Amino acid sequence: NLVIITDNNFRVKYANQAVEKEFNVNRDKVNEQMILDLFRSDIREEFIPSMRKIRNLKSNDRFTQEFSFELDGEMRHYLLIITPIDNANIIRSGFTFVGINLTKLKENQAKLEASNRQLERFAYIASHDLKSPLRNIVSFLGLIKRKVSKIDDPSLQEYMEFATSNATSMYRLIEDILEFSRMRKEQKGEHQVVDLNLVIQQIQNTIKDYFENYNCEFECPELPTIMANPTQMLQLFQNLIENGFKYNESELRRVRVKVQEVPGKLVFSIQDNGIGIEESFLNDIFEIFKRLHSNNEYPGSGVGLAICKHIVEEHHGEITVISEPGKGSTFTFSIPQKKVTPELATAEVDTVTN
Repeated sequence: NLVIITDNNFRVKYANQAVEKEFNVNRDKVNEQMILDLFRSDIREEFIPSMRKIRNLKSNDRFTQEFSFELDGEMRHYLLIITPIDNANIIRSGFTFVGINLTKLKENQAKLEASNRQLERFAYIASHDLKSPLRNIVSFLGLIKRKVSKIDDPSLQEYMEFATSNATSMYRLIEDILEFSRMRKEQKGEHQVVDLNLVIQQIQNTIKDYFENYNCEFECPELPTIMANPTQMLQLFQNLIENGFKYNESELRRVRVKVQEVPGKLVFSIQDNGIGIEESFLNDIFEIFKRLHSNNEYPGSGVGLAICKHIVEEHHGEITVISEPGKGSTFTFSIPQKKVTPELATAEVDTVTN
């Protein structure tokens, strides 16, 4: 790491050997130079606006800034941490500049990101190529099932039911993998004005089957208009609300949506009275393919909550869950927000895509 100590006017009083090696300068000649003179003109220009902030640092404050430069044809990346030097009487005598070399970290991060992109592309292509033949298998199994339904052979009927069920589950899984890969592959779209009440209206149309087949209750207050990705907001709310009805064995299946405004963000909670989640699984349920139940109990792929987590993180928020087996779960997520003006809200015509 680079270590430089300056006086109150940013004149160098000490520089360690790493400074000598990195900048190819003699440490003895560095002393008494202005610290900005050590840097190239482009880096110097980048730091000039920060000098006023550094000078005004309080005793326990620190200033951090990343900077990059090219040396001998190679890029160098550093995190600069600057702290004031004050004596017991809080009289300032100078500043300490510590430069942490991030070059290897940045290089490894770039390699990891490239590897992740390749894996995501492989998952997308593999899932896409599997989807068509598997769809044909499901279709032909359906035709065979209708033909053998006239044959009085319970074992054969059972085998066909098993084959059809598993092929259908695999097809849904591939569709979910495609959706997850597609969402991670696509560039983050520009946020738009989203009326969440319109989002809820769409979701109510998709959960009608639960109300027709079970005794259900859904409560949702008037929701705000926010800046977000409209398609992702639909996916997020739909997954969490639908799960509340799906993983539920109560005589009255109840899902409640709540929202609370706190400084700089909106906090949403979706509460159900469903089967709940064991405490030991709470840290794992947002991982892709993590399922707590078999397909015979509750059909699914284990991708939905991973999608929810990705969406919330794409919006720079956080998602958590608290749950008690047999009593239900509450999923809470935050969306950082700037206030949506009435002009923006009234300009919104059709934010949620079909």
